[in-house]
Amino acid sequence: KGYLRIWKQEGKYGGGGGLKAQEVLRGSEGGCGAINEKVCVGARASDAAMVMHATFGLDHYPNYLQRWQMSDIEELEMKLRAQLDKVVEEKEKLRQKLLSSSSFLCRLATAPAPQDIWDKRFLELIDGDGKLRLGKLNKILSEEADGVYSFPLLQPSLCQQIVSCANDFAAFTRQEKLEGKFDSERPAVLDMMKLGWINDMLLRQVVSPLAEALFEDELEGETLDWRHGYIVGYAPKDVIDQQDGGEGDKQRQPGQAGTEFRPRRNHLVSHTDDSEITLNVCLQSDYQGGELVFHGRRGSGEELKTLGSFKAPAPGWAVLHVGRQLHEVLPVTGGKRYGLILWTRSMRGMRSGVCPCCWLNRRHPTSAACVCGPQWN
Repeated sequence: KGYLRIWKQEGKYGGGGGLKAQEVLRGSEGGCGAINEKVCVGARASDAAMVMHATFGLDHYPNYLQRWQMSDIEELEMKLRAQLDKVVEEKEKLRQKLLSSSSFLCRLATAPAPQDIWDKRFLELIDGDGKLRLGKLNKILSEEADGVYSFPLLQPSLCQQIVSCANDFAAFTRQEKLEGKFDSERPAVLDMMKLGWINDMLLRQVVSPLAEALFEDELEGETLDWRHGYIVGYAPKDVIDQQDGGEGDKQRQPGQAGTEFRPRRNHLVSHTDDSEITLNVCLQSDYQGGELVFHGRRGSGEELKTLGSFKAPAPGWAVLHVGRQLHEVLPVTGGKRYGLILWTRSMRGMRSGVCPCCWLNRRHPTSAACVCGPQWN
């Protein structure tokens, strides 16, 4: 059983008090809110540091490894091969899943008419060319916290269709899992469900124009060129415990697939997303608890400060925020909470000129301090 250490700070962030480690058991209880697969023990990541140092050295200095001891080079080679093996393994898993999911029949594989997609209030802001009229945003936009915006986006009927597609895909993947093609019940990925058109539509018509208008300082003029969309579910802990080895599973005959997309979490710890801008769309609102709580952005000095919270009043409502803004989902106490999450990135822009450490901590990408920046290259 692994442990997740959540670091809590005493005193002002970045100075004053020290850091305390609070151990939280991960994986022993249904619906745990942990998000990382790596088991954190509060120690330095020496292997990752060694590989990063070597990668930088090989990129910058001639005959770099000639200054190393042979034993160190062999250790580096072993670590790099382990990472390459992981890439090959993950690539093959993805290839098998894509091959298997190609036979999935999606009831929503093509886009409906615009009036069946967009909430009427949002549809009024779209012109004849499908572009957003940014000058009229104040009609629908509410700022729930500093830099966190909510607005009506999708038709509730479309949200229900998306949940139905997730249910269909859950039944499909459980059958495939029995045949060894799917090995886990992770959030349902829209591209695998043949709903990639939703990803593209939301990136092009919603997130990109809104990010340009609302997060100009965050993106620093760069363009969002990448998206990843998935559906995630939350439920009360007893519901999750019952579906995982409970009566429902015991009564199901071998080979009989389930018929519902199962929520895997009860809550979610405070975290940031691997995205520049995140869109979070409520698909089902008849649940209790499960508020989305926002804290400060990484590198802002306000990481531990609670800025506000949001709970969608109806299916189809969306929240837009910076991916590096710390946020959490409080425990769901009743009903089931389904959401569509879209991560967007600037792969050819922002991420092409800054290292992961500087990106995560929101250091300026053109800073001379970053080894991937222009000063070093």
